[in-house]
Amino acid sequence: MSSTDPNSLTTNELLELERTCDRFEADFRQDPTVDPLHYLGESEGAFRERMQVELANLLSGLKQSHLSTAPLTFRGMATRSATSNTLSDACMRRSSKVTLRGNRFELHEQLGSGGAGTVWRAFDRHLIRWVALKSPHESSTIDTARFLNEARTVARLQHPHIVRLLDAGQDELGYFMVSELVEGTSLADRLKQVAYSPREAATLAASIADGLAYAHRMGIVHRDLKPHNILIDKENTPFISDFGLAREWIRNAEGLTVDGQIIGTPAFMAPEQAQGELGKIEPRTDIYAMGVILFQLLTGELPFRGNVDSILHQLTHSDAPNVRSLVPKIPVELDTICGKCLEKIPAQRLVSADMLRDELLRFLQDQPIHLRPTSSIDRLGKWARRNPGLAKVGVLAASLIFLVVTVSIGSAIIVAQGWEREFRLRVETEVAKQAAERAIENESEARKQAVAAQASAERSSKLSQEEALLSQQSLKFLESVLQATDPVTWVLGSQQSTLREAPKLPELLDIAADRITTELENQPRVQTRLLDSIANSYRGLGRFDDAIRLLEMSKMIRKAAGLQGDPAVRAEAMRNQFYRGIVHQDRGELAQADRQYSLVLEEYRSQGMEDLQFEADLEFQLGWLRNTQARNQEAQRHFQRSFDIRQQNAPRESGAVKAAEIGLQISQTLQLDEFSIQEIGNLIRGNDLYSRIAFDYLVMKGILGLGNLQEASLRYKKIVEQLRQVLSDDHPIYLLALGEYADLLWKKGDFCSALPCIQTVIASAEKIAPGHVKLRVAREKFGMELLRAQRFEEAEEQFTKAIEFARRQDGFSEASHEGMVWVCLTIGRPVDSRDYAKQLVERSSVEPYRAAWYHYALARAEAGCGNVEGASIADANALRLAQSVAEIPENPLWLERLSNIYVNGGNFVRSEELLRKAVDLERKNHPFDHPWVADRMSTLAAVLAKLDRRDESLALWKESLGIRERSLPATDIRLKQNRELIEQALEAH
Repeated sequence: MSSTDPNSLTTNELLELERTCDRFEADFRQDPTVDPLHYLGESEGAFRERMQVELANLLSGLKQSHLSTAPLTFRGMATRSATSNTLSDACMRRSSKVTLRGNRFELHEQLGSGGAGTVWRAFDRHLIRWVALKSPHESSTIDTARFLNEARTVARLQHPHIVRLLDAGQDELGYFMVSELVEGTSLADRLKQVAYSPREAATLAASIADGLAYAHRMGIVHRDLKPHNILIDKENTPFISDFGLAREWIRNAEGLTVDGQIIGTPAFMAPEQAQGELGKIEPRTDIYAMGVILFQLLTGELPFRGNVDSILHQLTHSDAPNVRSLVPKIPVELDTICGKCLEKIPAQRLVSADMLRDELLRFLQDQPIHLRPTSSIDRLGKWARRNPGLAKVGVLAASLIFLVVTVSIGSAIIVAQGWEREFRLRVETEVAKQAAERAIENESEARKQAVAAQASAERSSKLSQEEALLSQQSLKFLESVLQATDPVTWVLGSQQSTLREAPKLPELLDIAADRITTELENQPRVQTRLLDSIANSYRGLGRFDDAIRLLEMSKMIRKAAGLQGDPAVRAEAMRNQFYRGIVHQDRGELAQADRQYSLVLEEYRSQGMEDLQFEADLEFQLGWLRNTQARNQEAQRHFQRSFDIRQQNAPRESGAVKAAEIGLQISQTLQLDEFSIQEIGNLIRGNDLYSRIAFDYLVMKGILGLGNLQEASLRYKKIVEQLRQVLSDDHPIYLLALGEYADLLWKKGDFCSALPCIQTVIASAEKIAPGHVKLRVAREKFGMELLRAQRFEEAEEQFTKAIEFARRQDGFSEASHEGMVWVCLTIGRPVDSRDYAKQLVERSSVEPYRAAWYHYALARAEAGCGNVEGASIADANALRLAQSVAEIPENPLWLERLSNIYVNGGNFVRSEELLRKAVDLERKNHPFDHPWVADRMSTLAAVLAKLDRRDESLALWKESLGIRERSLPATDIRLKQNRELIEQALEAH
């Protein structure tokens, strides 16, 4: 096997070879004196020999091209207009000394040189015309074979949108083939100059698809369709070129490719092509490439970007984003067509290029296309099949949102059309005001119901009569409160001459609560029922302190009135305790909620009570609590009992039944082999507002799983806005959603929007749920960002409160202690810094890289205290632990921290290696303009500056500044520091 045989090289080596040649060609055009040996790097063996040959061939061709007065950038067979096409120009060129091929074709200028061959602008002496002549590299056996395959393939193709083969031959220099010369440029070059409108893009793509359909009918698959291989003439007519990688899909081309070998350009490959599955290559492989081209025509971007490994990974594991997620104004029809071309599974793509062309023509003729958009739930299903673990997480989160909004929020609204026995408040928030406004209209009907209830009660037992009387008294009181929503009544009652807005729901609750204590003083049964119900409404609005206040007031009234002996009163008192448990649960105080529910359940069973609705609610809350505590089997039993009761006593489509069924499925997830997003989506789907919000949340989670941060953040923003409209700003569900939205903005890199959101969440959570564990996590994360922005006082406040919370829970916050080390050290409190660092070292985890960093922090604190010996010992321990790390963490932040330890130890080479990996990981996991990418770049730039590699350092600082200017607030100190570093670097030059 020869050293230049590509079969002796790996797939990655072949791809690296192509990238190296491309980089050398680009550099040569900027500086013809560039040394090709510089590009060999540390390559060895067959790979180094092959690279030397390719670079030498490329250099030879580029030098000849450089002699031309107008050198052209070229890929495949793409050309641009000649400066002159006249016969006299041809004669002038023939008179000069030129290379002659086949005793007929004069080579005048090199148009391009790629991995497979070189293309020349040539003059045909016999027919007096300009042509394009292509020949393989002399040293490449495989290129020669592919060249002959291309010649035989193109010779069979005669189509207006395919570059025609005019001739082929062989002389002393080897094989060559002659094609028509397309006077224009490649589509790749055109895309750099112009932006296509949707109709222009569709027109161009339809023409390309027409040529591609013809090739497919002839049994040919292109396999390397991309803008570089599409020529555009002066009339904007496209021509498909470069069939060097083409193969017959009906019968395999012999000996040119083997299974497992990746052939083509990664950004335009179909998934099956990227996986080297030769047997699956067929026309729909080219359809995928057409989808990428159409995507680029419409958006100016590629579906997947990054290095080769990153693109190949995305091709396998991620769906392409929607065109409209990048450019919302793109017509839905083109988004649908492009999406169907980019389906991962070939069977789900457009069947043929003919169908693609026809659909594009229908769009251009303003006719309805035959394709239908992929529904959100279908996209989620595909994602779930590829990512079953992530799918479960998304479905669980969406289901939990549904449970909360249908059960917790639903209990927040006063029922204006009647008063059920337990006076629970379960009308959706969005219709609260409308229900209140309709109360006056329904007054007569409500009174009729009360009279009918009273008449019925008189015919039954005394207990029933009392119950009806209580209901009537409660309803009368509620009607008087709800009259406040009538503008006329409001004006008359306030004795003002102008009309003003009636009070909203929270104000109505406050009015009701105030009046209950005075107007119903002699009616303790009605008083306590209403207080419990309004307390539960306060809880639903997130006003937990007010809820506890009214629940306690109700309890004291029952005790003072001596009502405990009445069985009905005992049931109401039990509900009072149940509501207390829900408040604890909403606040994240799970232990208190657990104790409260257990007491209520024990009393319910010991009293032999039978209140199915209450029992279903209690079982549901216990199921929810057990699921939160990861006690799934217990949760499953509670949810099953709740579902059984509700299913027998409530409409099948009611929110209560849905919530119990979803809770049951959540509790079963650990036992399920498959988790159906379709089933959960159908279950959540509904016409009520909360069902729509929950379903939108599920879709958003799926889009986030697909990697489309932009579309996911836009959808989540809409969800947050909807929740804010129907809930108070302090409602726990709204705050949880806002906090998760802030996390998404953080992941996206939009710190300008994320920071205000998380500030709002923390400020509100401090009031309504100071003991919630998520508040501590939010403080730690927010504190770290404040520390990076050098807002030290604000960072200290967050870290201190997080440490206090952890201490109350008998826990330890490593993140907050670490933050305090650097805060105290920076603001001049080194002794405090050392105390926090010592606690970190004493309680550091088993991971040596964490222990290494905490010793490094202790060393900085000791140095701040003037303890040189202590700092030296801590530094030595840090370096020893860092060197003992067997498995480097795949975490950019910890890689950066380890690199700092190596810098401190003088090992800049190891530090640079870790930092480059950190930068690569940040780019892989986050958008290119994420601030964390800039953070890693800045640290790497500092190390390179210490190594006196000033050009590289300056370039990184400039790039990091560009990222920070796009994503950080203008007042962020990092912007100022970044600019100062650039100025210093420029001065040093």
